[in-house]
Amino acid sequence: MPGATLLLVVLIAQAPSDRPAGETRKHLQVLQSVPESQLFLAMNFVAQSLDVNCDYCHVREGTTWVWERDDKPPKATARRMMKMVMDLNAASFDGKVTVTCFTCHRGSTLVRSLPPLPPADLANRPPPRPSLPDASTIVNRYLDAVGARAADSLGAIVMRGTDERSQGRQSAYEISMKGPDKVLVTRTSQEQGTVAVAFDGAKAWSRTSAGTVELTPQQLSQFRSAAANFHPIKATAASATMTVAGIERIGDRTAYVLVSGPGPAPAKQLFFDTESGLLVRTIATTTTPIVPLIDQIDYEDYRLVDGVRLPFLVRLSNVAHYDTSARRFTEIRTHVTLDDAIFNLAGPSK
Repeated sequence: MPGATLLLVVLIAQAPSDRPAGETRKHLQVLQSVPESQLFLAMNFVAQSLDVNCDYCHVREGTTWVWERDDKPPKATARRMMKMVMDLNAASFDGKVTVTCFTCHRGSTLVRSLPPLPPADLANRPPPRPSLPDASTIVNRYLDAVGARAADSLGAIVMRGTDERSQGRQSAYEISMKGPDKVLVTRTSQEQGTVAVAFDGAKAWSRTSAGTVELTPQQLSQFRSAAANFHPIKATAASATMTVAGIERIGDRTAYVLVSGPGPAPAKQLFFDTESGLLVRTIATTTTPIVPLIDQIDYEDYRLVDGVRLPFLVRLSNVAHYDTSARRFTEIRTHVTLDDAIFNLAGPSK
């Protein structure tokens, strides 16, 4: 299965065409309009919603998946359910993906249609939560906590460490950043050798053992968004226009939640530790015709580097288990001298 945009540094050179999946997968009956790059992630969302593996609906012969085979009855059921969900969202929610498989299944093949017993004592509810600070207060507290005033003086930054992925895969990982528009990411593993992706402020390229290719505008946009998650300041003053949705628990901590808009799946969510003020999680949601696709990033192990607090552990995850990743940085250096030429993988123009 192809990976998600979180692993662009590895996969961007071989990213699939983003044409509708139905153009090449003629057996599709419901998800023909889903872009090819989103198809497998949408399928993983369905699998997670029901707590099943791919072989619950699909046929596997040895190590080969035969996706077009319709032998298993659950596959026909899944098609009916997907069509029901799409029709419901179109008719009742103006086409917005509000109802999903998870709405009813909640991690089980059984539909959750009854409340649990014994019933809750609604007459003795916990007291209401205290009033929440506004978004501007939360964001300004974060900027103070992270050391935003010192961030502009850090100069070029180099971050080195490991990328630990699911199934025990590990590689050396390095990010070089110079200003807001020059980024080089390299990843070296025993299986794939060295893969590099770079942006020089105008164009971007990826380089593997097969050669160097220029990124498409869509790939460039994805890469820049992914790289921004490693900049010293990850929430700017513009975040103050978001809405405070409430407080949620993350592990043993609580966090204020800022959302970019209404609805069950806002395009962006930011989570700020209620005690330290630091950003501890971001969630970005991409809408598809059938389900929302979620990319989650958790920031941990903040340490002070030249007056700025930087996370030395960054966890990335989405609905596909094979895309989970933990970036553990062993070294973060600032005020590094970097030649602009390293950000142009294509070499000097002729």
